[in-house]
Amino acid sequence: METITIDDLIISVNRKGTDCYTKVSFPVRYGTYTEIKTTDYIFQFNLNGEIKFIRGLGQAWPEPNEWLKRTVRNEWVYYSAGGYRGLDAYMGEFYLPCFMNRDNPVFKITTPYRDISQKAIRSYEKLIVKLNRSNGNDMSTSVANCLKLIKKANGTALKLKAYKLSSILGGSIPVLPPDTRHTDYDVIPIIIADGCIYNCAFCSVKTGHDFQERSYRNIQCQITDLYDFYGNDLKNYNSVFLGQNDAFNADIDLITNTARKAYDVFNFQNSNMKRPRLFLFASIGSFLKADTEIFKVINLLPYYTYINIGLESFDQATLDQLKKPVSADAVEKIFSQMAVVNKTYPNIEMTSNFVLSDELPDSHIKSFKYMTGDKLARHYSKGAIYISPLLACGPKRGLQKKFIELKNYSKMPTYIYLIQHL
Repeated sequence: METITIDDLIISVNRKGTDCYTKVSFPVRYGTYTEIKTTDYIFQFNLNGEIKFIRGLGQAWPEPNEWLKRTVRNEWVYYSAGGYRGLDAYMGEFYLPCFMNRDNPVFKITTPYRDISQKAIRSYEKLIVKLNRSNGNDMSTSVANCLKLIKKANGTALKLKAYKLSSILGGSIPVLPPDTRHTDYDVIPIIIADGCIYNCAFCSVKTGHDFQERSYRNIQCQITDLYDFYGNDLKNYNSVFLGQNDAFNADIDLITNTARKAYDVFNFQNSNMKRPRLFLFASIGSFLKADTEIFKVINLLPYYTYINIGLESFDQATLDQLKKPVSADAVEKIFSQMAVVNKTYPNIEMTSNFVLSDELPDSHIKSFKYMTGDKLARHYSKGAIYISPLLACGPKRGLQKKFIELKNYSKMPTYIYLIQHL
């Protein structure tokens, strides 16, 4: 690390964060980054000189352990500690990402984080202006090159780059698997198949397209372009999401070849971050047709792989109300088979999603309690269950109470599903 002072700016380049994602109740930074500290803020930049984190200093910032993060899609997210009132029990994390453009479906955040965030973003814009006016003398080549990147990656450049990602992918990432919380949602997306096989009526993140695999040529082009897109900051990544909403339905060779190619091209073996992860969605249909050979092959990939399935409910009346074209018997069968996969393969973790709403039959809750509590002989640490509140849900406090009721009954790790896109 090298540190210099310019006027009231303390600039540190090549700062080293931790090399492994962890669960702690204080701010942690990962990989290698640059930091500029002013009297009011700490600004942190990735290896492309792009702003990634802002944390306020002094009394104007309500909570010293909270911060602001810019995503690769150039969206700002405020990380709230939620008063540390058991937030980890709800989320499996100590922080709640608060999105600038929508309210959280479960928690009511009293902190005026939107106003605080806007002020912080304006301060970042002023910092860029100040850096452009500063004297570049008396600094090392490494510091000068770093500041050059920061000044180049201004607000306009960041907006243009965000648009470029959609062009590279040839589509959108409507939602990330809930398991990507384990890497703070920092995953490189590769679309290997568009759409899904169900397009359920209740789903708020469906693409509306029928399932269609991408060609190897298309996927190769994505990987090549993503290598250039992430540039120097690839060193701070070690995880891939294979999209879109049912990539597990793709041919197993397409899945594994893409995963290995990404691992090699992105040089994950030499990443600043340890423990590479692979994420993808499955559907009930794609899981039912999978044989043991598929899981054997995935288990041998150079990743710890999370496969997430939307089961929604064990109750037939609820599935019918949701217009999900599957049977309760199939859901129960898959839930049992997922447990077998989790026990058999050390490098694969199957997780599932269930819905929550005031408007669902009482039998939905009863069946969930039976299958995740009464029927299980012991508690499990592997194979999380995520509860997804539907848009038509009632008061937030009532949802929290219902969730805690389900969580306390379940013998599986059970958390709220934060619907987050890339």
